[in-house]
Amino acid sequence: SVTVPSPNGFTNNFSEIQGTAAADLSGLLRMEVKIATPAAAPAWYWTGSSWTSVAFYTTATVTSGTAWSYTVPPAMLAPNQTYSVTPRAYDVSGNTQTALTAAVFTVDSLAEAGVSSIPLTSDYYGGAGAAPFTGSYAPKPISIIAGSAQDSISGVHRIEFELRPSTAALYFDGSLFSLTGSSWNGFNLPVTWAPSAPFVNNLAIPLQSGQHYLYRVRFFDRALNISTDPASGSIDFLY
Repeated sequence: SVTVPSPNGFTNNFSEIQGTAAADLSGLLRMEVKIATPAAAPAWYWTGSSWTSVAFYTTATVTSGTAWSYTVPPAMLAPNQTYSVTPRAYDVSGNTQTALTAAVFTVDSLAEAGVSSIPLTSDYYGGAGAAPFTGSYAPKPISIIAGSAQDSISGVHRIEFELRPSTAALYFDGSLFSLTGSSWNGFNLPVTWAPSAPFVNNLAIPLQSGQHYLYRVRFFDRALNISTDPASGSIDFLY
């Protein structure tokens, strides 16, 4: 069976396929793997150096009596491609594995796209929103921090934000500005996430009037690619 990468999962990059084989009695003699692109029509198979349309098993390395590995050459990988790996074992007694099970995984090398909508850089927030102020002079209470994220391959996995006053390196810890080191706070995300969806957190943040704040948000997809908004620096807003 395949253990690395995780079957039915996502990975952003990997250099080796690993697995195990039950050959406890006589020991594992030889391993082969069939690496294919099942989403393609027709499927393609890896020969060890190139792709072919004919089903092919290539030799893996036996690392112990019950374990094996296969070194993945960079030329084999394509971004956003789904692969299947079917291992086949031969033991010292000459038996060949006949019950073959494929492990499927997807390479996702693209970070998700995410953006903050509240707050925005160089903007101001505060006030109760009472009349008669309207238009660009209307008070803008900031009771939530929000934005949107999109990942059409592996999906959104986690979203975090970092917040501190611009004049002091004291980071928000989820309730107070008390941490001297960088602190990332997680958003509460739905169990099932659409390819594109908004995110909102209703945290009680003790913002001080007249203070500039520096804010960043970062996004993780299920392949653990990371992106940030903004891409560099921070969103600077006035409360």
